[in-house]
Amino acid sequence: MRAVAVICCVLSQWLALASADDIEPRRSWPRVALPDAREVVLGGEPGKMLKRGIERLEKAPYTVPWIMADVSFEVNRIYTNFSGDVSGRFIEIASLTSPPGEKSPPTLASVLETITRYQKPDGHFGVDVDWDQRLVADAPALTLLWGNARLLNGLIAAAERYDDARLLAAAKRLGDFYVATADKLCDPRREAEYAASGTYGHSYRCDYFPAIESLALLHETTKDEQYLIQADRMARWFWEKYDVLPNDHAHGNLCAWRGILLLYRITGDREYLERAVRKWDYAVRGGFVWPIGGTGEKWHVFFHNDEGCALSDWLRFNLELWRYTGDAKYLKMAERLLRNQYAANQSANGSFGGRFFDGDWAGPIGAKPHARFGAFHEGDACCNFHGPLGLYHLKSYLACGSKRGVFVNFPFDFTATVKASGGDWRVSVHTISSPKNDETTVEVKLKPVDIRDDARTTLWVRPPDWAKSLERIDFNGKELAPQTENGYRRVDGDFRTGGIVKVVLRTGLTMEKYRFGKIAPRSGEITRVQGASFFAGPRILAAAMPISTSGRPTVLATIDSAGNLAFPLRDADGYITVTLIDSNIAESKLAAAIESAPALVLRPWLELPREQRAVFSFDAIILPVELIPASLSARLQGTAP
Repeated sequence: MRAVAVICCVLSQWLALASADDIEPRRSWPRVALPDAREVVLGGEPGKMLKRGIERLEKAPYTVPWIMADVSFEVNRIYTNFSGDVSGRFIEIASLTSPPGEKSPPTLASVLETITRYQKPDGHFGVDVDWDQRLVADAPALTLLWGNARLLNGLIAAAERYDDARLLAAAKRLGDFYVATADKLCDPRREAEYAASGTYGHSYRCDYFPAIESLALLHETTKDEQYLIQADRMARWFWEKYDVLPNDHAHGNLCAWRGILLLYRITGDREYLERAVRKWDYAVRGGFVWPIGGTGEKWHVFFHNDEGCALSDWLRFNLELWRYTGDAKYLKMAERLLRNQYAANQSANGSFGGRFFDGDWAGPIGAKPHARFGAFHEGDACCNFHGPLGLYHLKSYLACGSKRGVFVNFPFDFTATVKASGGDWRVSVHTISSPKNDETTVEVKLKPVDIRDDARTTLWVRPPDWAKSLERIDFNGKELAPQTENGYRRVDGDFRTGGIVKVVLRTGLTMEKYRFGKIAPRSGEITRVQGASFFAGPRILAAAMPISTSGRPTVLATIDSAGNLAFPLRDADGYITVTLIDSNIAESKLAAAIESAPALVLRPWLELPREQRAVFSFDAIILPVELIPASLSARLQGTAP
């Protein structure tokens, strides 16, 4: 029966790939120029998150012996068998984020000085391995392969950042190791053996293929074709034999897919891109991506915890798909993730890790504390590196340039310099939100870095999908007629002395079904919905409930004659409604049920205490506002804690 289930799952994915939207129109999307992340200043809450994440790496347990334990084996800590995992992740993020001319935190200098001492003669790091031995789950060879891929990324990042020939030579020896072992690790005769190791973090399909990205990066640095050939061989072996959803390790799977997109960037072979697009489509349509924007640690429709590493990779996968297709839906998903699940995955001290959830066959219902770990479990050996890494790479996508002009992709506070229209442009973005007035203003300042006679360009501003409407767009104080293309508002003009574009957005309540289906209740009708999520602007709303509860509460919402969604009462902190027995109450009994229903307060999920159960998936009855008993509003006054 298990074999039949696997075959059915693979067949369903093949059918999804075959029926996925044709991406032919995206062939005209030009090459995008990304600004150097080190030169982008990111403010607002994402900037604070990145700062907290980097500062976390300066504190315990991050001593040199602890970091190096997975190659030196001198300290007994978790994941020492994943040789190069912690040390490689640390080297990568620390090298990328160190100030100019520095190695920060101070532990980085010592790690870089000593790391190459532990490289084996064949190029790998870790224990000696007989590569002819059977590769069972948790075999030393498998966990070692995972860590070596992470370390290869780190060595490349540090070698480039510090122009260090010694580190680059170590990276090449490690790349040579992957090439030399390919016939043992990509052997069709061992396919069943590889598959039998499972799909979790100690398996072949999880631990081997993240090196696709590492080898592609090594090729970009060295221009040595053997690394590109090996990465291509692994990519095709992966998607033909070992890529499947559900999957027991989202982080490992997404590492491989980001490597495949890197191969597209290097080669221009559209098969890489088309397969990545179809992977995304299948994951979203199949319910493997959650309403809060990301995935679980295991890439299932529902799993009881998420993982900062997987969220980081999902963020970068979406950013990179936009880079190569120009499709704004990937930016929409990235922002959904950043505003909700990514932000919720970081603790006050800057650490990333795992939040815990309850749910059912349709997906997660709410977040709640774990009996053993509490509300949050820190990933000091993995997520604390990958969480900041995703935010660091985000900086290069806030604003980008191409021959079409300057693209402003996110309504965050930032400044960046981008290349577009034959020159360099300084972009500054500031966003002011007024939740009480349901209004957000995005102000974009654009000017050429060097003053020149011809400074005409096109500015493309992406209004976020959570805005219900665009109220007004001004250029230097003059209102413009809206021009929309591919999810962007277009502004053509002469920016020789600088220009200010203001986009005023109308926000408010929106409602979705699982799998991101918009719900638009009709005025004058009663609508019943199962498995709905409510959003106030970009934030998902949640209700605090006792930990002992389970399932989705049924809430009451209203719809007016203009089609505006609301709850019976709104206060300064959130929305107040009532919970009903279920969504199938007969129309004749609704009034009586509402009169006796207990009150419930909904607020943005991130504002709720982590020690409570925070439900963000509901069943709902949406009534025309004129059918709401007049006494309800008075009864709900003063119910908010």
